[in-house]
Amino acid sequence: FTIILVSCIVIWFLTNFGWAWNYVGADMDQSILASIGKFIQPLFTPLGFGSQLSSAGWVFAVAAITGLIAKEDVIATFGTLAACLLAGFESSGMFEEGVEEVIVMITATGITIPALIAFIAFNMLTIPCFAAVATAKGEIGKGKFKWTLLFWIVTSYLVSTMVYTIGEFWWTSLIWAAVAAIVTVGIVLYNKKMNKKEKLLKAKK
Repeated sequence: FTIILVSCIVIWFLTNFGWAWNYVGADMDQSILASIGKFIQPLFTPLGFGSQLSSAGWVFAVAAITGLIAKEDVIATFGTLAACLLAGFESSGMFEEGVEEVIVMITATGITIPALIAFIAFNMLTIPCFAAVATAKGEIGKGKFKWTLLFWIVTSYLVSTMVYTIGEFWWTSLIWAAVAAIVTVGIVLYNKKMNKKEKLLKAKK
C-alpha cells in the first residue's frame, strides 16, 4: 500500500510539472512524465502499444514501467493519468474500480484489442514486483539472478510481440511457427552436443 501510494503521488507530480518545474495543468503533453513516456514509447511498438498509438499513447508505456514496481501500479497509473488526461473525468461508480479509467485510456489512445491483450501478457510475464524480485535474488543468488531478469524481460517481450502480431496479422502465425520450429531444433541439437561432450569427458576419466 505504501509503495502504491508513493507511486501515485510521484506520477501525479511528474504529470503536472514540466522540466522547468512549472505547473502544466491540463497541458499534460508538456509534463516530465509525458517526455519520459514518449522517449521509451518506441520500445513497445512491436508489442502494439508504442509509436502506432495517438499522441497520448505514451501512457501505456509508463504504466508498463510502473508495473515493475508493483502490478497494482498499472491500474493506479491509469487512474491518475485518466484524471489528468480528460479534464473533468469522474468515475460513475457503475463498474469495478479501474474499469472506467481503462476505458478512458482506450478511447484517448486508440489502442486495439490485440495490443491490449499483448499489454496484459507483457505485464503478466515480465519482471514481477520488487518484493518478488528481492525474494528471487535471495533464493537464486547473484550469479544466476541476472539471467533470470533477462529471461523475464525477453520472454514477456517476445510473447507479447507474438500476441500482437498474430492478432493484427493472422499470417504472421506462420512466421512464428517457423521460428518456434527453428528454436526447438536448435535446442535439441545443442543438448545432443553437450551430452556427447559429457560422455567424452567421462570416458577420458
